[in-house]
This record gives sequence, structure tokens and C-alpha cells, in this order.
Amino acid sequence: MRILLLFLLLLPDFAQSASFKVGVEYLDYYPAYNYIGKPSDASASKDILDDFAKKHGHTFEYVPLPVNRLYEKFLDGTLDFKFPDHKFWQTDLKRKHKVIYSDPVFEFIDGVLVRDPKAVKGLADLKKVGSFRGFTIFDYKAEIEAGKIEAKYFDSFRELIIATLKGSVDGAYLNIKVADYNLEQIKKEHPELGTLVFQESLPFTRSAYHLSTLRHEKLMNQFNQYLKEHRTFINKVIAERRVGI
Repeated sequence: MRILLLFLLLLPDFAQSASFKVGVEYLDYYPAYNYIGKPSDASASKDILDDFAKKHGHTFEYVPLPVNRLYEKFLDGTLDFKFPDHKFWQTDLKRKHKVIYSDPVFEFIDGVLVRDPKAVKGLADLKKVGSFRGFTIFDYKAEIEAGKIEAKYFDSFRELIIATLKGSVDGAYLNIKVADYNLEQIKKEHPELGTLVFQESLPFTRSAYHLSTLRHEKLMNQFNQYLKEHRTFINKVIAERRVGI
């Protein structure tokens, strides 16, 4: 009996409580992530997080929330984890908190897609840029604040992309793989609108999505080990979901 009690006391925290709430954005950002309850809510991030949870006997309950509400609930301790996250996001909100970040889960590129790459080559050609409402256009923040570039925000990626195809804005700023997926769907219905091209000559961000937590450091270490040991599966997900860069 004493041996059993000693064993239980030595168990790590995450083994004693295997059910966790993961705060996610209430947003269809397929193929990177999609947690709005549609049949297509499978995504690269969910494939990876679900596989980790299954392999280690954990249960992840996904809690979709608007971006601002998500940070509020994460930072007040209501949620165990947040995905996606990054140390450079919402730094003002997180300043008084010690946030623990995972190793990179998978990479992404946020950049500008344009109708005619010959017409929009540099910053001087970009007068109006569109993005999703609630997102920050990081790479053009200084130009937008200085009034050199006008930012226009849309309530859906479909609306953003169609507006760019029609010339309402000079370029659309978003994850280029999310743009590719939405473009494919739109082109099936409206092939006459043409397409958009990622303009690499304009400023863009290459980074990675991370899982974050305020208090579950031991489980985060376990997740980081999972990311190292299961690269074959993760790379397969990245290829099949077409989120690789």
C-alpha cells in the first residue's frame, strides 16, 4: 500500500488530470485550423493535437472563441491551453503573465496576394491592402499608421479574396495556404475572376504556430517530446493538408 501511495505521489501533474480545455479561434482558417463546427473542422492543427492527446491518454476539449475573448479566457485561467499562439502576438495583453510556448508545431507564411505581380512589385504600388477583421497586418503596420497604406478589413476570407480579385484592394494579406484553399473554392464558382499570386517582393512574415499554456509546463514538455518523436506523422499531416511552405 505504501509503495502504491508513493507511486501516485510521484506521478507528474498531467498524468493525474487527463482532461484539458484548449482555447481556439472561432474561425474557419482551413487548412491550418478550423473550429467552427462544420463537417470540415478537421485541420492540420487538430490532426496533430488529437494524435498527441490520443497517444498519451489525454482528452482535449476545444473551446472556440472570438480572438479577443479567447485571450481574455486564456489569461484569466479558464482555459488550459491556447492554439495557435506566438510570443509576438498580443504582447501588451500578455505582459503580466508568464506564458509557456511549445516548440513550433508547423510553419506558415503571412503575405500579400495580388492579381498582377507586375503591377504591384513594391510598397509604392500598394495603396490599399485587405485582411480579415480582427487580424493585425504586422508587416505593414508602420505604413498603415503613417497613412501611406489604407487597410480594409473583411468579415470572411471569401469576401476578402473576391474583393481583391475584383480590384477593390491592391492585395490580400493572409496565410498563403489559407488563401490557396479559398481561391480553389472560389475559382470553381467564378473562373472568370482569375486568380491571385503571392508577391514575394513585398514584405511578408515566415513564422510558426505554437501551443501555449500558463501552468501546464510538464505536459508542454511532453508535447515537445511528441513533436520530436513523431515527425513522420506530422510531416504526413502537413503534406496531406497542404500547409507546408
